[in-house]
Amino acid sequence: MVQDFLNKVKHFSIQQLSFFSWMISIPFGAKVIHFSIGFATLYPSLILGVVFLLSTFKYIFQFSKIEKFIGLVLVGLLIQSFLISFFIPGKKEALFDLHSIILFNLYYFNFILAKHSLTKQKFIHLFNKGFLFFSLFILIFGIIESLIGIHIGGDYTFRLSQGMATVNYAPLFIYDNPNDYLVYSVGVSFIALIFNKKLFEHKLLVFSIIAINLFFAHIALSRFAIFLMMMLLFVFLWNTYILKFKKKYLFYFLIPFTLIVSSNKIYLGPIIITQLNEIKEDKIKGNGPNLVSSKKQEKVLDLNVKQDTLLESYIVRKNLLINGFNLFKSSPLIGVGPGQFRYLLNKYETKYPIDKNYSPHNYFIEMISQYGIIGIIVFLIPLILFFIKVLKGKWNLMFSILIGIYYLEGLMPSAFLYLDINWIVFSVIVLCYSEDFISFKSIKHVSFS
Repeated sequence: MVQDFLNKVKHFSIQQLSFFSWMISIPFGAKVIHFSIGFATLYPSLILGVVFLLSTFKYIFQFSKIEKFIGLVLVGLLIQSFLISFFIPGKKEALFDLHSIILFNLYYFNFILAKHSLTKQKFIHLFNKGFLFFSLFILIFGIIESLIGIHIGGDYTFRLSQGMATVNYAPLFIYDNPNDYLVYSVGVSFIALIFNKKLFEHKLLVFSIIAINLFFAHIALSRFAIFLMMMLLFVFLWNTYILKFKKKYLFYFLIPFTLIVSSNKIYLGPIIITQLNEIKEDKIKGNGPNLVSSKKQEKVLDLNVKQDTLLESYIVRKNLLINGFNLFKSSPLIGVGPGQFRYLLNKYETKYPIDKNYSPHNYFIEMISQYGIIGIIVFLIPLILFFIKVLKGKWNLMFSILIGIYYLEGLMPSAFLYLDINWIVFSVIVLCYSEDFISFKSIKHVSFS
């Protein structure tokens, strides 16, 4: 098997080899133990990415008009951010976001160049094999974590050991954050499915991937992820079974489905906070899994008393949104600059309290407050592509779901730009905009059977 793989590699062109090497060296946001374990591949990935960019740059003239326009917008975002960074105070925060925007550009151009420089068949083969492997790997690792409750050491596990966190069994993998894990798990899994049509012939596999991610979202208490996975589960059931039923059977399905969802507090929004408090109380009483030693129980009690005075999550997010709009109003054309959302909210007292949460936690407000008009354009690009398809009468179910995943996942992590999976999903949306590229042509032809 290894020999067969090596024989295939020997026949790779320079472009194929550099693209494949770049793909497998992508760090995928790895960060634990106070430094990135992806750091070992960070610079090799950057070098290989630049090599592929330079070796295939001549194909940029084959870009479609929409691909050229999006490329110009991203380059414009980079130039604007670079120039503004000389005149803003938060240099450290600006440098972090500049790094992200540079790589955002690199990822976009490399994926689009790969589409034009490699044959469609070879590109899809390299793309779906890599994402399928990573999808299965991250899911299997998450299952092990959720069963044994042991994680790779990092800031989150440190807070667990100090009694400052309550979700012990939610998978973290190498991201040191349950929300970041879910963003990668859902994003990578769906990309693997959308590029491998044959996978949809295996109903049990598709259902298992959705069910496992839903379970992870539930134990991580991530409302956005739960809503997203329930949406995907409904689409799966609709296309696999419900469309085959007579209309009267649809009525019998919707009643129990509605009752099940409405009877569980987890789906009723802010009331989930009550459940969180109940979980904390159970842990103090010694009920259920507990990673906190008996010597630290008194500290946990003190912590829970303090947390009673903290704002609920949805209030913090609402206040971050309002504070972000105030930043946008102060500089609507070009924004306050890269990284300045975190810097300004940390440095100055805000009108609306945020309990020391300085990251935007919202893709939309992150882009418009820091980058102004061009940030709005970047945010709207996937929606513009969707509406162009609708107006042309080429509405596509899988493409629509991918866009839904993109925007919903933009609300889950503390920030959008720092996760490379977001740059990848953005690029995949542009790739799938091409009618001849996506595996599923229209709603009439979409089927999981």
